[in-house]
Amino acid sequence: FSLRVDVLAPPVMIKKAEEAMREGDFELLEEVCVEDGSVAAKIVGSGVVMARRSQDFSMVRNAFEDEGARQTSLLWQKIQYLQDIAVVAPMLGLLGTVIGMIQSFIGLQAESALPKQTQITSGISMALVTTAAGLVLGIVVMIVYAYFRGHVTRLISELEYRCNRVLMAMIKPDSNQG
Repeated sequence: FSLRVDVLAPPVMIKKAEEAMREGDFELLEEVCVEDGSVAAKIVGSGVVMARRSQDFSMVRNAFEDEGARQTSLLWQKIQYLQDIAVVAPMLGLLGTVIGMIQSFIGLQAESALPKQTQITSGISMALVTTAAGLVLGIVVMIVYAYFRGHVTRLISELEYRCNRVLMAMIKPDSNQG
């Protein structure tokens, strides 16, 4: 639910931030960022801190980029567990396969004469069911992860765009900094 662009970079916050920068009011911009608390507010807020220390545009831009990298890393962590599940699920299926095969061989070993067919087939059945379950779970979760990976990539792109609008508003039109 938190992986929505309007939650990460609320349009109202971006508009207020741009207006504050057009007026050159860093205090207002800082208030906007503190009150909002969104990912974009944290990124812009880091730029405000640097802008107060230095008028060097490249340093302010670096502050935006550094905080942006931290925040995007946190976004990627939100979906990382999906990839972990997709990787572990087939291994759990394989573990079930090994256990099922062991049961089959134990069934063969336990019988002195002819083994009962049910002792062998129950172990093989367990092996196939766990393998299939692990693969199905892994495949489904990997598809979901791929969707969210694309979604997060698009979110980051839009987040960068919205934060860059505020960064560009920080630059005075007559400024030759870059």
